[in-house]
Amino acid sequence: MPLFYLNKVLYMKNEKILFLGDVYLNNIYKIPQENCPVIFNLEAPLTNRNTPIEGKINLKSSGNFLKGTFKKLPIAVSLANNHIMDYGNNAFIDTIKFLEKNNVKYFGAGDIQNNYNNPLIININKFKVGFLGYCYNHFYDQISHVKGLKYGPAPLVYNRINQDVFLLKNKCDRIVVQLHWGTLFSNYPEKEEVVLARQLTELGANIVLGHHAHTIQPIEKYGNSIIAYNLGNFIFPDLNLPTYYSKNGQPKKFMKMKQRKWHNSSAGIEVDLNTLHYSIKKYYRNKNKVEETATFFHKFLYTDIDAIRKNMNGLICKNLAIKKILERSLEFVENPRLPSKQGLKDFLKLFTKFCSWR
Repeated sequence: MPLFYLNKVLYMKNEKILFLGDVYLNNIYKIPQENCPVIFNLEAPLTNRNTPIEGKINLKSSGNFLKGTFKKLPIAVSLANNHIMDYGNNAFIDTIKFLEKNNVKYFGAGDIQNNYNNPLIININKFKVGFLGYCYNHFYDQISHVKGLKYGPAPLVYNRINQDVFLLKNKCDRIVVQLHWGTLFSNYPEKEEVVLARQLTELGANIVLGHHAHTIQPIEKYGNSIIAYNLGNFIFPDLNLPTYYSKNGQPKKFMKMKQRKWHNSSAGIEVDLNTLHYSIKKYYRNKNKVEETATFFHKFLYTDIDAIRKNMNGLICKNLAIKKILERSLEFVENPRLPSKQGLKDFLKLFTKFCSWR
């Protein structure tokens, strides 16, 4: 039987919540100030420790960055993601201590004894809202070689979610399920994700939210429930860091990644808890500032899922191919040089394949 956590009643002027996408902070950013409580996916532990777990890309952040960026701290964060354990057990505990000290609630990661801190229940005005968070299963294959991890995100397993939602039904007025999933950089969800998201609404979830793809995906109303397949990166800076550490703490690789327009475009979804009506906010991170403005990539928010379901996998392949072509082209413009024979061959192969899809 999972443990239930109910915080003190929070008196809000309205009955709305704003959900944002992925947040990873390497500095303090200027963001639009919101009038309703905010919840997002916290994509890195808040710690000063230098003990990365081995064999993966490792991220960490600072509580000072969180406080400096969000003048009104979020009422809660999802910890159900593939980076929350990047610096081990003690860094996870550092994160929990900071959140608790600053009255930020959390859910979606912990240990099996506390059901990964699922659910979190918060009173917002007259509504009791339950939050659940889960992380894709392949993450556990990626860290299976790491010994001694006591904590982690809740695994994204249908039977587990089914049980958790069932236990919440008579305890909450609204149920929110957050899923860390999706094909990286794709503006379309996978067919299986559409099936699962809709199944969860049929189980009783009023709001299903996705993150991890780092790009925008569609938002739809299904029955009386809301599904946002991926909200994109609210804040996720360029990466320039050592990674894939050995057991001895030595990096085996160095990762450098510039965030492009499709990475820096995101959506916020403001939900009225009373009516379950929602409005979409369009964001774009421009260097150290997040602006409330639209880009070309926000058009994917309005994709009709049922209209594309038969060809969804093909659309995902095309979408990723376009981005690879754009990425290679932008890299060449920024740093002109003669490509290697293999690099040119790979690019022509990708371009030819893309043309054949058209």
